[in-house]
This record gives sequence, structure tokens and C-alpha cells, in this order.
Amino acid sequence: MIRCNKCSYESFYFQRYSGMHLCQKHFKEDVERRIRKTIRKKKINKGDKIAVALSGGKDSSVALYSIKNVFKNWKNLEIVAITIDEGITGYRDRSIENSKLLTKRLGIEQRIASFKEYFGYTTDEIASLKREKGICSFCGVLRRKLLNELALEENATVLVTGHNLNDESETILLNLIRGDIERLARFLPSKVQEGLIPRLKPLNSIPEEEVVLYAKLKDLPTKKERCPYINEAMRFEVRQIIKNLEERHPGTRYAIMKSFYELEDLLRVKYGEKNLKRCKICKSPCIGEICQSCNLLLDIKKG
Repeated sequence: MIRCNKCSYESFYFQRYSGMHLCQKHFKEDVERRIRKTIRKKKINKGDKIAVALSGGKDSSVALYSIKNVFKNWKNLEIVAITIDEGITGYRDRSIENSKLLTKRLGIEQRIASFKEYFGYTTDEIASLKREKGICSFCGVLRRKLLNELALEENATVLVTGHNLNDESETILLNLIRGDIERLARFLPSKVQEGLIPRLKPLNSIPEEEVVLYAKLKDLPTKKERCPYINEAMRFEVRQIIKNLEERHPGTRYAIMKSFYELEDLLRVKYGEKNLKRCKICKSPCIGEICQSCNLLLDIKKG
């Protein structure tokens, strides 16, 4: 019998990148310790309002559960879950049901909004049009815009997302492969700018498989289906590359993140934070004359 490296109980999980065997208790404690460390860096204050992007999947569910758990003794801190219905038949509707179960269980207010309501189109409708960009480009940009808008309407001071270590390392490598270093620089933590809610990613140091396992141990209601459009994205190919490297060389994802943080100062020097303009159409903060989401909506109308 293999024992936990922290106690005498039987090992429940082998953490390949650290070489540690952990029992259930110490596995959960290890995950929670790293989540708490990330949350504390954001310096949440009493009286703040935290918006959590809740899709109903494992990552966002663990993020919401963790935020609720970390601040359970704070009486004057508000938490609101924001769920976006992109309009993906047979996929998002099921996860929304799970999100409702979780918010009810945790006693957290939930706000649900749809692409159809705010933009006039569902993701399925956009996918059916002739377009040069993959559907994930449309869906991701519009979802981020709507999350920010709803968080602003809720007077939130921070927006929590469920991006895990896999997501973060994939984004970094994806931008490097594309040669889009300026976009990579935007991945850095930025100063607070009017019209943009600061982000907090409590799971960004937790590998996806550990998020899945933690969600099961906490019996969180999560969906198991994958988005039907996932194969359209280049990210899917990058995901497979990193997965294969991680299997042969444990710790690859952490190494990618470490390399990125080593470049942080250089990226800030060359691509210093820009003063944002206001989109001519929707008045949202943006770099150019028209924001990315409005440009995409114009493309949709042409389609």
C-alpha cells in the first residue's frame, strides 16, 4: 500500500509534477491552499461585491464554491453568480440547470442572460452563417463582453472566472504559436481601468484533472458534455500538444507559466498598458475606434 506523503493514510492521488502521494484529506487541503493563495493576492476588501462567471461546468463551479468557502465568515461581502446562455442547443441548457442547483445549494444570487437577448443572435445561429473566423472567436469575445457588462450592472468590484492551469498555459502557447505577442502581453495583470471589471482566476495554478477530482469530492453538480464546437478552435490542437508533453514531462504546464512570468517585465516595457478609448458603437472601453465585439456583430450582420 502506498501511503500519503503527509500522513499515514493510504494514497488517494499521485501528483506527478511534484512527486507527492496524497490522501483525500491532504489532496483537498493542497488544492484549497493554492486557491486561497491566489485569492489573497487580489486583496478583496470588506464591502466589495464579487461577481462569479458560472457556466455550470467543473471549473466555474469549483471557483464559485471556493469563493463562498473562503469568505464564508464575511458578513458584509456580496457574491453574485452570472451565467451566460450562448444558445448552444443540448449543451448550455443542461449546464444552466446545474448552475441553478449549485447557487441554490450555496445560497447565492444568480443572474442569467443570453446572447439572443443582448446581441440578437445565438451561437448556433452564428455558426450557421458564412464566416472567416471560427465560431469560438465569436462566442468567446461576446461572452467576455457580456460578462463585463453584467458585472458592471451589478456594481461588482471583481469578476471571478474559472480558468485553470491548463487554460492559462494553452493561452500562452497559443499566442506564441500565432506570433501575437501583443495579445500575449494583454494576458498580464493590468491596472484598473474605468469600464473594465478586474479579473480574478482562483484556479490558475490548479491542473484541470485536479479541478475535476475536487469537484467530485465536493459533490458539486457539474456538466460532463463538451462544447460541440470545440474542434473548430486552434486551441484544441494546442491542448493536445501540451497534454502529450505533460504526460511525458510532468510539470510542463507549470514550466510554461514560469517562462511567461519571467518575460513579464520585458512585455510591459515593449507593450506598456495603453489608455483605452470608447467604442463608437457601444461606448465600451477598447483599443481601436470600434471594439472587437461590435466588429464581430457587424460581420454577423453582413453574413
